[in-house]
Amino acid sequence: MIGMMLNAIFAALLALSSVAVRADQTAAPAPTAAAPATAKTAAPEKSSATLPAAPGAPLPDSALPPLPQLDRIVYAKIHSGIVISEATDSEGHGGIARGWAVCHCTVDAVWAVLTNHAPFATFMPRVTGMEISRRTEHGERGLQSIDASIKTVKYALDYSWDPAKRLIEFHLAKDVPHDLNEVDGSWQLWPIDHGAATLLAYQSAVDTGAQIPGFIRSYLADRGVKDTMEAIRKRAEANPVSRSPP
Repeated sequence: MIGMMLNAIFAALLALSSVAVRADQTAAPAPTAAAPATAKTAAPEKSSATLPAAPGAPLPDSALPPLPQLDRIVYAKIHSGIVISEATDSEGHGGIARGWAVCHCTVDAVWAVLTNHAPFATFMPRVTGMEISRRTEHGERGLQSIDASIKTVKYALDYSWDPAKRLIEFHLAKDVPHDLNEVDGSWQLWPIDHGAATLLAYQSAVDTGAQIPGFIRSYLADRGVKDTMEAIRKRAEANPVSRSPP
């Protein structure tokens, strides 16, 4: 029963932002996401003239990190609506999950969704409550409740964003009661298709504080990434109003 409860809790957490687990601080993801294993990642030192990885992709703004050099098969899949995800597993509590998707709307429309967490309970899987306890020009804190079937998991995430880099990062707020040990992650956005679409990269690492078999973590992480990114994409594409980053 305890094992079933922990697995149910973990599955629910994956539906929002906790899509993988990690054992220690050294496993935390970097601020920007890497490309899938099937794709080549652009070297940071390359000039901007070599950056576009997708057909019709414009050169990114100078503040943006390089576009990941996705091969055309991977790009075709995500451009058609498929979310590409991967999970890196390790022993104990550890692992990192990543995902890539294309939203057929502007970067501003996706940014508007990702920087406004108040309505998340209305469209994100298993999110039953979201309260914004504070908001500044550069971020906000969201107190969250997740339906884990036999238990409600509560914690708060501190979100911070950098409009110039189109980067959003989140971390567990440890100064308030929380049912998790660690949470770290990020969203990265790039304009593609001459600004008509957005390439979205996501990564997250979570320490639930519970022993969960690796194959279960990997499966749940993959499913959690896809569910999360699909919910964000649908929300952004359905949003008739887009607002520019502050």
